[in-house]
This record gives sequence, C-alpha cells and structure tokens, in this order.
Amino acid sequence: MLHTRMTIETSSGMPTVLRKWLSPHACLVLSGVRGEWEELHLRVGRACSVTVGGENRRVDLTWSREDMDALVVRLCDGSLYAHRESINLGYIAPGDGIRVGICGRAFFEMQESGTQLLGVRNIDALCFRFPRPLRSVGRCLAARLRTDFPAGALIYAPPGVGKTTLLRALAEQFSRGEYALRVAVVDSRCELDDGGFSDDALLTFLSGYPKGQGIEIAARSMSAQLILCDEIGNADEARAVLAAANCGVPVIATAHARSVKQLLCRPGFDLLHRAAVFGSYVGIARIAGERDYRYHITAWEDACHVD
Repeated sequence: MLHTRMTIETSSGMPTVLRKWLSPHACLVLSGVRGEWEELHLRVGRACSVTVGGENRRVDLTWSREDMDALVVRLCDGSLYAHRESINLGYIAPGDGIRVGICGRAFFEMQESGTQLLGVRNIDALCFRFPRPLRSVGRCLAARLRTDFPAGALIYAPPGVGKTTLLRALAEQFSRGEYALRVAVVDSRCELDDGGFSDDALLTFLSGYPKGQGIEIAARSMSAQLILCDEIGNADEARAVLAAANCGVPVIATAHARSVKQLLCRPGFDLLHRAAVFGSYVGIARIAGERDYRYHITAWEDACHVD
C-alpha cells in the first residue's frame, strides 16, 4: 500500500461563471468570499453558504422563492422541459463543467412496476459544485497507474472529497505527451468537459450518455485505449466495465466509499474484483488545514486480503 499526496492549484475567489446566472447584488456579496471555492449552497428562506478549503462559510444573502424559481429557469437556459430528466435525477448541468444539485418537493405516480418519479416542484435548495484547475493535479498518480497499465483503477472516497476533479486531471495526463492514449470520458452528468483541456489532448467525451451505454460505445465504436467514468455503482454499470475490460480496454472509474472493504461488500464491485478488472484501488482524503489531498493505493492482490 502506497501513501502519498497530490497538490491542488487554487483560485482566489468567486468563480466568474456565476455572473451568468446570479444577480449583480448576489455577485457583489459573494465576491467578498476569498479562497478556493468548492461549493455554493443557496437555500430558500435559510442561510446560504460557500465551502472554501473544506470550511463552510455563511453568506449574508436572503434567497426568496421568486429568486430561486428565476435562477432555476436561467440555469436551464429558459427551458425546464429540456432538463426534466436530469432534474428528476437531482441535478442540472448548465455547462462550463458545473453541476448544480437540486432538491425540492417530489411527486410520484403509482404504476404496476411501482412508484415512478414524475417531477420536482418548489425547488428549495441548489448546490453548485465547481471544477478545480488541472495543471498539477494527478501527475504522480498517473505515473503510478501507468506502471500497472493496462490494468484499470477504481478511485474511492466519500462525496465531496474530489473524485471528479482527480478524474478530470487523469483524463488530461493520460491523453497528452509522448505516450498519449486515446482516452474516452463517459460524462453522463455533463460536468467533466468544461473546455479547460489542452488542444492537443487525445480526448473524446460521451456527454449525457447513460454510463453503461457510454462505456460500451467507447470500447466498441470509438476504439478507446482507456475509458474514464465518474461514480459507477449499479449492476448494469459494473457489467459494462467488465465487458470493456474483456475487450482489452482498461477503465479508471470513481465510486462513493470510505474503504476498500466497503466497496467490495457491494455485488457489482465484488464481481469486478473477482474478475481482476482493477489493478489498484485508490482512496483519497482531504488534509485538514492544507490545500492538498492524501491518497493511498491498494493493489488488487492486497485487496484480496482486506478484512
């Protein structure tokens, strides 16, 4: 098991992309929050907050129901209908690599197959998650994973730690340089392709595809040499990853978990582990008070003996 760190380059204030959607007054208030922005939480009738360096900072903003409804329409570029499927899944993808989580009052319909979510009304809260710069992220990890190539890797951590940021960085690292690979990124939530990648990167994005279908297309139709996919978890996605590996295409994916043991308790990941799809399991964690991560790598052989 290897323990090391990776450094994140930081920004120093409100992401400028927010000016497209927020009012001048809101931007003026938020511009006073300095540091590396990770998330912005807006809540109707409750405190708003910005997460900076893992710390939640309250902001003196009052968000009304009318403000929230108008903001949601702007995020959907004027068409809630066009975004209805993603809204039912709990997010909006307005572009620029931003994913906005949503919550409100859900309504359902009873069907023979069970209850079906029809939509979400009265959206009460939004969570903006911001991608971080790629320049120095993931270099050491990419070099380490190249030594195991063509074995894949599974990156795990609890939500909000930085898995998506690392996956974007690895896409850049593996698709550039003297030994660049043809990299396909399955971006079901349209948050990985923010236009910030180098022009010479050998990258293909399958944006908006269901993960299982996107992985299959990347392996069989796009001649990918490496597939990256964020937040796999269900059985269909696991079977798609296995099928890609059986075609000789390694997959680097992420998943929510706190440990390798917790991962392997799930049927889909147990299937992939028994098939030796992932040569390494990479856990990442934030370091309190510092602007970097610690990660540890568990080789497949060592994961077989995890208690």
